[in-house]
Amino acid sequence: MGLSFVLRGRLVPRGAMHRPAQVDHITALPSRQTSQMAPEVYSIILGNFCTSKQGLSSFSLVCKSWLSLCRDYLFAEVNYHADFARLLASSTHAALTIGPHIRKVTLKGPVLDHEMKHRILDSILCLPGLTALHVERFGWDSTISLPSESPSFQRLFILNLRSTNFPSFAALAEFLDLFSALQELSLDDVSWEALGCLSAEKEFTEGTTLKPSSLKKLRSMFCHNRILLNWLSYGVVSDGAVMEGDAKNRRSFPHLVSLSLPDILPGEADILGVFLAILGESLETVEVGILVHNFDTRNHDPFMKCLHLTHNINLKAITINQITLFQFPSLITQNGATFSPHELLVTTSPYAWIQSFISTSHRESLQTIAFHIWLSAEEQLDGIPWPILSNALANIGMREIHFHISGVGRDMDLVKAWFTKRLTAIDPTKTTIEFQFSG
Repeated sequence: MGLSFVLRGRLVPRGAMHRPAQVDHITALPSRQTSQMAPEVYSIILGNFCTSKQGLSSFSLVCKSWLSLCRDYLFAEVNYHADFARLLASSTHAALTIGPHIRKVTLKGPVLDHEMKHRILDSILCLPGLTALHVERFGWDSTISLPSESPSFQRLFILNLRSTNFPSFAALAEFLDLFSALQELSLDDVSWEALGCLSAEKEFTEGTTLKPSSLKKLRSMFCHNRILLNWLSYGVVSDGAVMEGDAKNRRSFPHLVSLSLPDILPGEADILGVFLAILGESLETVEVGILVHNFDTRNHDPFMKCLHLTHNINLKAITINQITLFQFPSLITQNGATFSPHELLVTTSPYAWIQSFISTSHRESLQTIAFHIWLSAEEQLDGIPWPILSNALANIGMREIHFHISGVGRDMDLVKAWFTKRLTAIDPTKTTIEFQFSG
């Protein structure tokens, strides 16, 4: 017998399919039943097609109840531009049928017209359902005035700013202050022309109580971290060390579990140490990278004492970034003198802070540590005090150690051997060492 098909539970021979057959009419469920089905059921069904614009467009024609649900997926994420802003502004129908369904907006510049900048931002911030905003290559204008009230101020949870310039840091601070429920903040290559001053109602005064932050994740890259951390910690706009009197009132971060500052300058170590202490028990993952510019600065005891994790008792993962071993000249020297290997390990390595930093973590909670390393030859690894670092990792009792390697060739097994022979204190039966290679 050939291929068969199932019709009402009976097997039908292939040849029979060419003959007229009696097929019972399939009756749809009555509307009194389908109308009582929870919208969540339809949403689950349509969610399986959330990446298919064509499929969702077809489903939106099925019935009126499906139309609104399909729009939730069709317009959940939009790329905002001048024409789209004009559409929502000029069409009441578009504003009512598209605007409420937008959850995430991506705005990519440049936008040269000053008036259009204001219109686009005003249009975005007035979206009633906006929860995530990504802004890239956008030049903030001093003439931009934002709406005083907007539903998005209480509903925006995720904000990513990349390659964005503000007229002053105060303008950036007041923009961030609009979003009282913000949970994730990422600043990548965000700059400002001047410090500026906060408006009178935002300005920090003695006795002012700073509202606890709602942030859960914070990432800052290619930014002036001292200014940012001063404002986050104390509510002040300053590029210097905050005086003890001003430091009495610190903002709390009861929900912040993830901190990423991959390019800290040596001179910013003190404010980073203060911020880590402020985060305290809430912090679970931290990524830190210190830019190597001056060997002397990096090996002063005060520098290393600033960076510690003693208050972060629930920390589970550490990532160390900016271990760039392309140093010229390759030998570490000071005042024209070449140091012995022992002196190198004890006093002159630009990465001596790493073992000091991780040694202050709590072994009861810490599970993984990762290193991002750039190198091209084995001898460049000699710039790291491996015996001290290996002992520190063994004493902590690390479960997993990850090395993210960039800059080497394709002989990965050889490179792995470079590292494993330097980690002599690590017991491979207790600690998993993994490698990941990139160009």
